Amino acid sequence: MLNISNLLKFYRVRDWIHLIGITLLGFVYVTCIPLDTYALFNVVLISALYLAFGYSSNSVFEEHKMNNKSTYLLILSFFPALLLIPIAYVHSIRLLAILMIGVFLFIVYSAPLVIMKSRPILELFVNSSLFMVLFLVGIFLGGGTLTDSTLMFSIFVLILIIPFQLIQELKDLEQDRSNDLTTTGVYTSISGIKAMMISSIVASMLLSMVIPMPYQRLKGFSVLTVLLCVFLSFFTITLRVDDPTQYKRYRVLMRLTAIVYGTFLFLLFIITPEKYCT
Repeated sequence: MLNISNLLKFYRVRDWIHLIGITLLGFVYVTCIPLDTYALFNVVLISALYLAFGYSSNSVFEEHKMNNKSTYLLILSFFPALLLIPIAYVHSIRLLAILMIGVFLFIVYSAPLVIMKSRPILELFVNSSLFMVLFLVGIFLGGGTLTDSTLMFSIFVLILIIPFQLIQELKDLEQDRSNDLTTTGVYTSISGIKAMMISSIVASMLLSMVIPMPYQRLKGFSVLTVLLCVFLSFFTITLRVDDPTQYKRYRVLMRLTAIVYGTFLFLLFIITPEKYCT
């Protein structure tokens, strides 16, 4: 029986509610009116529909064979994506386009006929790009366009997400193996995973210093990113082989660290506008 509690569980709201912050960061990165209630409502609504579709469809594809029950669940999971079409279209064609790209990537990531999730390394970048889409949604909702600054920041988001995705894959290692999924976490040794995480952390730190933006904003952004990277480096260096308990604990700690980082970035972007605002 479907009720609010079951729907929230089906759409896995607890797994993605914090990710709306990525869209909020994109929004305040470009807008002069970050506290506009209607605009913020659109940010939350569109992000929630996008993530509800992505997370629920991934679960349906992974956990159910295509019988009558799973067909019904698949239709239910696609419902938020269908709602996105008219909502995004009313705002702009470019917003609709980036959301449809994200929907397509969600499908190819876990749909049985494609199952990009079983293609190591490639799946890592496909998954990370799903969150880059969230940032671009915020950019477009805030009235921004693809400039050198927004494009470089989008790439920054993609690269920075990789360590978080890898720790998630380590946490899900046994489940992925039992489902015959060859993720990067399953395919790669712990030393290889550490090397990828450190490479992403270093690349993120360096990129944070050269993204075109006003000096005061760049200075604060760089300092916050360096601090984040120090914490992520500690988690990476201390990873142990086949330690599920540690992977679960580090996933929680890394998520909390990212939420604190995102909160400070949100405040920084509000007090240091990208452009002159009247």
